Amino acid sequence: EIVKPEILAPAGGWPQMRAAVEAGADAVYFGLNLLNARARAANFDVEELPEVMSFLHARGVRGFVTMNVLVFDEELAQAEGLVRSIAKAGVDAVIVQDVGLVNLIRNTAPGLAIHGSTQMSITSPEGAEFARELGCKRVVVGRELSVREIAAVRQGTEAEVEAFVHGALCVSYSGQCFSSEAWGGRSANRGQCAQACRLPYGLVVDGQLREMGDVKYLLSPQDLMAVEMVPSLIEAGVGCFKIEGRLKGPEYVALTVSVYRKALDDAWAAREASATRGAKIEEWHLPEADRVDLAQVFARGQDEEYDGLTRGFLEGVKHQRLVRGRGPRHRGPLLGEVTDCFLREGGGVVVRLRGGVPLKRGDGVVFDRGAPDEPEAGGKVWEVLDERGRSVAKTREDAVSTGEFELTFASGVAKAWNWDPVVTPSAGAVGSGSESGYGARRREEEKDARAARPRAPARGDLVWRTSDADLDARLRRMIPEGDVFDTAAVRREPVVVRVTASKIGEPLVITIEDAKGRVGRAVSDGTLTKAEKQPMSLASLAKAVGELGGTPFSLGELDASGVAFDTLDAFVPAGVIKSCRREAVEALVAARVSASGSSAAEGLAERPVAAEMLEAASAFAWFGAETDRPSSAAENGESATESLDSSSDEQNEPTSDASAGEMLSLLCRTREQAEAALLVPWLTEITLDFLEVHGLRDAVKAVRLSGRRCSVATPRVLKPDEEKLWRFYLSLDADALLIRSAGLMRTLVALREGGDGKTKTKVPPLRGDFSLNAANAVGAAALLERGGLSRLTPTHDLDAKQQAALARALGPERARALEVVIHQHLPIFHTEHCVFCRFLSDGNSYKDCGHPCETSVVHLRDAESKDHLVLADMGCRNTVFNAQAQSGAEYLHDLMDAGVRHFRIELVDEPGSVVRDLLEAYRDAVAGDARGAEVVKWVGTLPDANGNAHGAGRGSLEVRREKDRGTMKQ
Repeated sequence: EIVKPEILAPAGGWPQMRAAVEAGADAVYFGLNLLNARARAANFDVEELPEVMSFLHARGVRGFVTMNVLVFDEELAQAEGLVRSIAKAGVDAVIVQDVGLVNLIRNTAPGLAIHGSTQMSITSPEGAEFARELGCKRVVVGRELSVREIAAVRQGTEAEVEAFVHGALCVSYSGQCFSSEAWGGRSANRGQCAQACRLPYGLVVDGQLREMGDVKYLLSPQDLMAVEMVPSLIEAGVGCFKIEGRLKGPEYVALTVSVYRKALDDAWAAREASATRGAKIEEWHLPEADRVDLAQVFARGQDEEYDGLTRGFLEGVKHQRLVRGRGPRHRGPLLGEVTDCFLREGGGVVVRLRGGVPLKRGDGVVFDRGAPDEPEAGGKVWEVLDERGRSVAKTREDAVSTGEFELTFASGVAKAWNWDPVVTPSAGAVGSGSESGYGARRREEEKDARAARPRAPARGDLVWRTSDADLDARLRRMIPEGDVFDTAAVRREPVVVRVTASKIGEPLVITIEDAKGRVGRAVSDGTLTKAEKQPMSLASLAKAVGELGGTPFSLGELDASGVAFDTLDAFVPAGVIKSCRREAVEALVAARVSASGSSAAEGLAERPVAAEMLEAASAFAWFGAETDRPSSAAENGESATESLDSSSDEQNEPTSDASAGEMLSLLCRTREQAEAALLVPWLTEITLDFLEVHGLRDAVKAVRLSGRRCSVATPRVLKPDEEKLWRFYLSLDADALLIRSAGLMRTLVALREGGDGKTKTKVPPLRGDFSLNAANAVGAAALLERGGLSRLTPTHDLDAKQQAALARALGPERARALEVVIHQHLPIFHTEHCVFCRFLSDGNSYKDCGHPCETSVVHLRDAESKDHLVLADMGCRNTVFNAQAQSGAEYLHDLMDAGVRHFRIELVDEPGSVVRDLLEAYRDAVAGDARGAEVVKWVGTLPDANGNAHGAGRGSLEVRREKDRGTMKQ
């Protein structure tokens, strides 16, 4: 059954919370100063929770607390304390990412509702059901889903579905971004995103740097604006419309909530009024003025065609639209372009306005020459002059939007601009891959002292309106200061007021009822007396009880049928009536506060549970250990020396006396790497992570024919219509599957057990990968047990010391289930956005892109001239791999001492010629025959596909202190 969705607004602090409530939000989500994914927001103290929830519940608004980060073992006791405070304060739900934290909440506060965060990477009905079975009442689906895919998720789960409708879009799947971890020592999964996706990159194709003009921000999406799609989202079964923006100001919150409030109410009313309930409504029309206002409060405008507000992925992938690459930050709406500029007192910039966006004196503007990484000219407009030099557009009423006008600025603004002639960089600096490279050119520009001064506007520069004083004033009026209700703009809820007065000598009774049937009742202190002059009338009563201006309510209906005005002839002083009304209001507020969130603290555990759960994590029944499986060569009597292309080659069966080698497995992403691996006699296990179907079946067969175990890696993301893909993996007859999504894990467990009405099917052993984000022993135990996993790789958010601690926490028996990635190029971004399709074709999807990913090798070059490989998988999703190799060779023995027995070496684009030496280096390190530091140093000399070496380091495994959250506040 389709229900009217609620509007969920962000609140980074008190001003945003008040703005959300007054603009019409049904619910507000906010973080505490601990364990939430927006460390840079102001957030709230735990001690404020009772006040916050009373404020919200008195106004009929629900409050959700974000605990949407990964939690470490040493933090579980602290997390439990937070959960207890949250439940006691009457919070309506917590938004959670961590599997272990979900279990902790269920055991601590079973009455507290849990919502599965978008950080859980939920993109399928099976993923939603996995979260629901864990204990999540609601799931927030990935922002990469289309409306059709969201509908499929909703139809396939009993969980409520929440979807983002407005705000910033992360280029990487939420929960699957490790760029901050790789480059900044701070993790997005810990609330410390460094926004590496908003940095400029050069496009390196087949070793050559492409000339891209002013397109530099290749991973920076425009923002989401789905307000016109509200009707279709309703029909898809979305139960909650979520607005992003806990780092944004109260003006943004006030405007976005009010626009979506109107859209939702209009669409729902139209649906209710339709001849057939549930009839489909195509779209809601957004007035152009409202779109301009939305762009004004926040939009990453790109050019004349792209204003920074898009429908994201809700209409499916449209790679030419989402990422344009001209700029990464807020611009405001586009005014026009510069036609002339000259230096004089106040400056003089002639602009041609394109129409649609008004300009007036006092507005802020910025001039965009396509170099947003450099200081840009702009400021508050002092005067707008027409062609005769007359001052125009002094107020909102006479603002101009078309034609040519000269803009002047306050004294000194223009003089501070750099008026030197523009020097065009040499072709080699930006063009086809000179030695200086993209990053080197940027560094040279930054060294230039003139770069500190904005360059003066020039002909052709775009002009954006960065601020509108009138809009700012209008939005500020929507935001009350403090807990007051004395302004006309304050949102109030209509209530029914009932008054009864039976006879002289008895008190007056006032009852106030809200839309949900909650009631406040009060009896007057004074009694009715016989009127000596003017008796009480309906009009006088209505005036006395209807004065609700200082409350969250307004008089919707007055029911005075319980007062016989014609026969009673009674009198009650107005002060007595008003006092009784105030008491009734207070009683209603109290009833709303107590009723809302009242179940959160029910069943609260009497004793601490975190320590008990950690202890239980080392004692759960684990039956996932793999048993040796005869190779297909032995089964079929075939030769074990068959190569990947079925031609004879120099290969050897694995030896049995290499215990150090047996701890190592190798993940190959190319046929060349796999061929080279089969020449290493002691290697017993190979994982294939081919990014295309072609050749994978033959490769599996060849590995197994060689007598080695072969596992196959599955995609990190699977959507509702991709069953054919995972069934293909299942058909490969691999010795194990490396599982990277909780949804697929649940699907295969159901197949294995014959659940969900599925025919019982043979499923190979399942191994959970890093993308399942196991960060603590409680979560790891849950994944191992629920997924029947034979192995589990911890999240990359754990350093080597924490991974060793996790192994110890699981106990010696279950520590054997852990597999640590000891060598890799960290997968820093995993995106639905396809770099190949967007920048190497004119297409919008795989249907019309020509598949350049099959013929071109692409890297993204950063400001330090590091080239990060981009690969596309079978679902056209891109993974960007860190240029620098990450090695844990120095930590091998600490991990082994903790009980870890499986170590994985992952290749990306390394040539086959380095495979044997790389494997031997790590085998020597495991055996103690080589120092870890020497291995790391040698690994740093290995070249990428273009022959460039980018060094090596400890990466995410490095043991270091996490960045202090207090230093990250805005």
